[in-house]
Parts: sequence; C-alpha cells; structure tokens
Amino acid sequence: MPLDVCAYDAYRPSYPVAALDVLAEIGALHRPSLVADVGSGTGIFTELLLARGFRVVGVEPLVELSAVAGERLAQFSGFTNIAGSAENTTLDDHSVGVVTAASALHWFELDAARAEFGRILREPGWVVALWNFRTAGVSGFGVAFDRLWRAVFGPPPAARREEIEDAIVPEFFGGKAFERYSFANPLLCDEDHLVGLAASSSHAPPRDDPAWRVVEQWMRHLHRAHEWNGVVQVPYETVMYCGRL
Repeated sequence: MPLDVCAYDAYRPSYPVAALDVLAEIGALHRPSLVADVGSGTGIFTELLLARGFRVVGVEPLVELSAVAGERLAQFSGFTNIAGSAENTTLDDHSVGVVTAASALHWFELDAARAEFGRILREPGWVVALWNFRTAGVSGFGVAFDRLWRAVFGPPPAARREEIEDAIVPEFFGGKAFERYSFANPLLCDEDHLVGLAASSSHAPPRDDPAWRVVEQWMRHLHRAHEWNGVVQVPYETVMYCGRL
C-alpha cells in the first residue's frame, strides 16, 4: 500500500539527541563539516542535525518526501535539498565530512552505496546508520499494542530488525570495524497521535477505505484502555551504527 507521507512526517518518532552527543564524542560529527543525509525522506533526522548548527545536504530520490522536507526545513539556511540516491548522490568527490542514513540503509544497493559514499567522503570517512525499532516493551500497553499491530498489519516488512543488524549492516561495512550504540526512545502519544502512527504504516489501508475505520477504532479503544493522563508510551529503541570507510 502507498505510504501516507503526511502521517509519516507528523507521527513517526524522531531520534534521540543523545545519538548526536555520541557522534560528537567519537569525532564523527564536528563543525564545520558538511553532512550528507542520504535517504533523508521528510527530514526527520536532518532537522536534528540542522538544529545543532551543521550544514546538511538532504539526498532523497522520492519527490513527495523531499517536498515535505523542503517545507519543514526552509527556515534553516544550512539546508540544501537535492534529488539523488545512495548509489548516485550527484555530490562532488570528497565534498562531505560524514554520511548519515536514518531508517534508510536497508533500501540501498549496498555495494554501490558503499562505493558512492567512499567517493564523496573526505578522510576519515565516517558513515552513520540508525533506525528506530519498535519493541513490545514490558508494559501492558506495549505488549497489547505490539500484538494488535501484528494482527492488523501482518508480519513486519522484509527488512526485519534481525536482518538489518545481523546481515545488512555487516555487509555494508564490508569487514571494516564499526560500533553499535542503542538508546531508549519512547514515543508519547495522545489518542490522535496513536491513530496517526498507525496511519503512517506502509501496510495501513487508505483512510477512505472502510478497513481503515476498523483499524482506527481498534487503536482508539487500545489508547482508552491504557492511557495515563491522556497519553500512552509506545516503546522504541534507536540503534545506531558508526564506522569509517
């Protein structure tokens, strides 16, 4: 099913600022480096980088996603939005200090992307890949939400967490050393936000489909059964990989 771009941009979780702190500590992020955020989508991670004062080139092949990024990030003078892909960024040789890929690396042709990143990076050639993985958590809501999500939307997409962590990341870095970091990243949702989060799934029926009304009712019922002070906490874990090409 087609992705609801507006729902994705509005309701998906962002990334923890602690991840940027780690990148600064290990020397992967430092001003005045130019960052290439590849597969930048609607600019969710790009915005965090810009807010820290970095100059960022968002590289995104899908026009509908980059258009949203262009609107949300227009106030940042350090932002450049270009049409390109991981395999053909269109950037100059050795023009960027670090490449980031937020919830995107599993979509890349890995060999071609590695070669392209090696071309555009300056030494030492840092690449950062990170994902937000939804977990069942330990709360009653987290377990119930995970069970309902799977019942409504079916199995996770082809690029499951195990595939990403055990196969895609090691294959991308091609035997070179990389580090793994993880951060708790819970998403606090009021009732409408939880419904929007469901709508943001690529497996969700369109909102004009009668099946969507059923999904919405289930999500609202789940929220009302578990909310505390109007919100529920959807458990996410952010996992970040850093290495040098």
